[in-house]
This record gives sequence, structure tokens and C-alpha cells, in this order.
Amino acid sequence: MSKSKAARREAATELMKGLPAFERGAVSFAKGAPKEPEPFGAIADRLGKIAALKAELARYEETLKEVIIELGDEAVEGKLFRATLSVFDQTKLDTAMIREEMDEAWIDKHSTTSKVTQVRVKARTGALIDA
Repeated sequence: MSKSKAARREAATELMKGLPAFERGAVSFAKGAPKEPEPFGAIADRLGKIAALKAELARYEETLKEVIIELGDEAVEGKLFRATLSVFDQTKLDTAMIREEMDEAWIDKHSTTSKVTQVRVKARTGALIDA
């Protein structure tokens, strides 16, 4: 049976107490639960900041990879890390074509379903102007 809303809120509050301090670049959070009047709203803001940072880092990472690809060397040696470049063929199953060619019963027989829990975060309209 699923937990009541009050029980879920209590469990979430306990989880927040264990949050570690975090400081990377321009993003910094104190240890434990946020002290704002609405701590769960502060969690959403933290999540949004982390998501924005991850997106920025992903773009930066892709640019660095483009440099390695353009360079074309099999390996680039740094003081701390080694970057390697691999070029190979990869075969993927064309699921769109399978859906076109096979009937729904066949697809159902050869498919699996699993429960997914997902949290999404997006900036509130105009919110970043004041941040």
C-alpha cells in the first residue's frame, strides 16, 4: 500500500536532513535541510540549479570532445587524465521499421514494460531574471 501524503512528507524531510554540503563553482548549498520558509520549494530550486550546471558542463564536455576528434590523435596525454579516440562501426536495431513491418501482437510479445519514476525540473517563467 502506498504511504500517506503526511508520511511521504515526513520521509522527504528526513532525507533533506542528510543532504551533504555542496560547493562547485557558482553553485553552493549548505549541509542539511534548506532554511527557507518552504524547504521543498528550495529543493526544487537546488535541483534546477544542478540541472542547469549539468547542461552547461555537458555542452563544455561536447566541445572538448570535438577538439579531440578534430585533432584525430588516438590518445592525448594530460597531467591527470588520458583521452582516447575510437572510431568503429555500430549496428542498431531500427525499432521504427520493426513497428512498420510487424503487427502489434508480435511487438507486445517481444516487449517488456517497467515502472519509471521521473523528476523533471524547468525554470519558472521569468524566474531567472531575478535570480
